[in-house]
Amino acid sequence: MPESTLPTKGSTLGRLASVLLVCVFSFFVHVGAPEVSLMEARNFVAAREMVAGGSWLIPTLNHELRLAKPPLPTWAVAATQQLVAPTNNLALLRLPAAVMATLLVLMFWGLARELTRDAPFESDNPGRTAWLSALVLASSLLVIVSGREGQWDIFAYGFVVGALWLLVRGWRSAGQGYGTFSGAGLLLGFSMLSKGPVALYGALLPFVACYLSRLNPEMRGGVRGHWRGTLLAGMVALVVGGSWPLYILYHVRPAALAVAQTEVTAWGERHVQPLWYYSPFFVYTGVWVVATVAALVVPYAKRRLGAFCPMYWSWAGC
Repeated sequence: MPESTLPTKGSTLGRLASVLLVCVFSFFVHVGAPEVSLMEARNFVAAREMVAGGSWLIPTLNHELRLAKPPLPTWAVAATQQLVAPTNNLALLRLPAAVMATLLVLMFWGLARELTRDAPFESDNPGRTAWLSALVLASSLLVIVSGREGQWDIFAYGFVVGALWLLVRGWRSAGQGYGTFSGAGLLLGFSMLSKGPVALYGALLPFVACYLSRLNPEMRGGVRGHWRGTLLAGMVALVVGGSWPLYILYHVRPAALAVAQTEVTAWGERHVQPLWYYSPFFVYTGVWVVATVAALVVPYAKRRLGAFCPMYWSWAGC
């Protein structure tokens, strides 16, 4: 890449400042204003009981076992209360979620930068596409809403996005990258400790399936060449993500099995919805809804986005 096209330190700092500014307005300004939701209340009460002397490894809610949700987001709220003293200030209780949402945006920026690193359209302005992508994500309605609520989803998906960033970085590296893959596995484990495997099949599996598709053989080859690192990431994820469930199973086995059975039944029956149930989800992109829907119309989008989407470079002859 010619020296003249390399991003300057000033431009990088300016882009970072703009992304952080949008995150401040999206996730921190008036974060204590909305009323507390039911799921938030459960998380905050469980965190308060931890701080009051309860078990951090076997959470309770109103002094009864609370095993339906993994504890990492509750630990984050409890740690905040440890620092500032127990409080009912919603802005402080939601602070961990707001920080996690900001980290999600930054890690997504890194992921987009990896995916577009060698793209032809980046030659004149390296990193521009990833920067704009981060701004879009930080200003999307669903991320804003999730980042302003002190519950589980923003942690689960934030850690998965970070893991995807490190996985792609490892797959595209010249060396073995075991440190990078270990970090990816750690973040995947943290996601599992935030909401079980939900984000794994909601984000990880679709991304990997697309990455390994025949649209880009070069990407597939990178994964094959780093199979040891990928295996390491999976092993670390299982160890970290499985540590708390195994601990619970060992110490309160009957209660853990009862909760597991309830969750299996719920996901098999109560949470099953028809396809059209998810159609309003496009609205949650907020101001970007028109562009989102247009991008899904393949004949329309293919001609316009082929050169700018890493998975579709072959369509554009790149």
